[in-house]
Parts: sequence; structure tokens; C-alpha cells
Amino acid sequence: MKQHLMLAVRTEIEDLREQIKQLSVKNQQLEHENSILRGGASADLLATLDTTAALPDLDFSSDAGS
Repeated sequence: MKQHLMLAVRTEIEDLREQIKQLSVKNQQLEHENSILRGGASADLLATLDTTAALPDLDFSSDAGS
């Protein structure tokens, strides 16, 4: 029983590590895209974006299973 639980935990850890790697790569891609888009944006648009960044965080809890 204990070995079965340890195997399940190890498998879950491996899955989570892979998910972290994928999310890290996606985050880097989005940060790069964001820097490119901000580079071509006007100062007025950037000011608007900065004020909307102060809005409350969106709830992405429904995406947790993805």
C-alpha cells in the first residue's frame, strides 16, 4: 500500500514538473510577445494599459483542470 501511494505521488510530481516546464515556456513566449507589442504601441495606449493593469485580478479557477 505504501509503495502504491509513493508511486502515485512520484507520478503526480513528474506530471506537475512537466506542466511547470510547459507553463514556463508559454510565459516566456508571452513576455516576448508583450515586449514586441509594447515596443510598437503609442504612449497613450501604454498609459491606458497601465491604468487597466490596476484592475482586480481575473478569476481563472475554471482553467485549473486544463
